[in-house]
Amino acid sequence: MFEVSDQQGNCHSIAGMKVLVVEDKVVNLSVLMKLLNEIGLNITIAPDGEVALNLIPKLKPDLILLDIMLPEMDGFEVCIKVKADEATKNIPIIFITGKTDNEDIMRGFAVGGVDYITKPFNPNETLARVQTQLKLQAVTKQLIENSKRLEESNRELEDFCSFVSHDLKAPLRKIMYFEGRLSEECSELLDETGEK
Repeated sequence: MFEVSDQQGNCHSIAGMKVLVVEDKVVNLSVLMKLLNEIGLNITIAPDGEVALNLIPKLKPDLILLDIMLPEMDGFEVCIKVKADEATKNIPIIFITGKTDNEDIMRGFAVGGVDYITKPFNPNETLARVQTQLKLQAVTKQLIENSKRLEESNRELEDFCSFVSHDLKAPLRKIMYFEGRLSEECSELLDETGEK
């Protein structure tokens, strides 16, 4: 099992994380499936960009492996649409493609890809890149959860402080009220020291 530890020593397993593979070639799919199954990932396949775009909001994958040369809609266009949607823009996308021109690689990063693997791909390199992105995603999700919990704790602390502040002010208000009453009713009976 592959795990990553954060600074507090908490382990984040990538086993069971969801990966969407968008690939139309059976040969590439079988190799990717074998690799990804070895590390216990939950894999979903989309044969083209349109199917992928329909699956992503429902599946909420932790990572998308996206071929560029797809029927109907290329991978660049799919990536642009994923990154344009507020609900899916933070899903990391790794391009896996036979397009090896520097221009294509730079375009992949420009449209929002986090990594770029060229075909024929090296299995160990591919696994390392997938694991790295999934570990980053696990840690990011943990940070988001911790941030939400911290915000909630801060709200509770503010509510508590407000409650305590109100309760501490109540006796002071009573003292001030009685001081005013004493001043009104007994001012004639008190000398200068008594008034103070």
